Amino acid sequence: MTHREVLLTLFERYSRRAKLSQARVSTLVFNHGGRIARIRAGRDFTIGSYERALRWFSNHWPEKYPWPAGIERPLQTGWSDEAAVGPVAAPGSRREPG
Repeated sequence: MTHREVLLTLFERYSRRAKLSQARVSTLVFNHGGRIARIRAGRDFTIGSYERALRWFSNHWPEKYPWPAGIERPLQTGWSDEAAVGPVAAPGSRREPG
């Protein structure tokens, strides 16, 4: 599975389970709602963006759903680690998925 396929799989499954559009999830992950559409269209992304996205998904993955098979899950980290990703909902806020 390529890095692009990993991201697209995580976006598709997370957005479906969290009942959010992929554009909304893209805003939460990248602070840019159109970023996932650009990645899907074949645009480049940095390894730093990829790693931050994986960390974001790992930290926010709904507990009642298994992590996708074939995708290595990064260790979950504290909230402070997400500062590099951009605005992320605080625990218990209305913006938090799920």
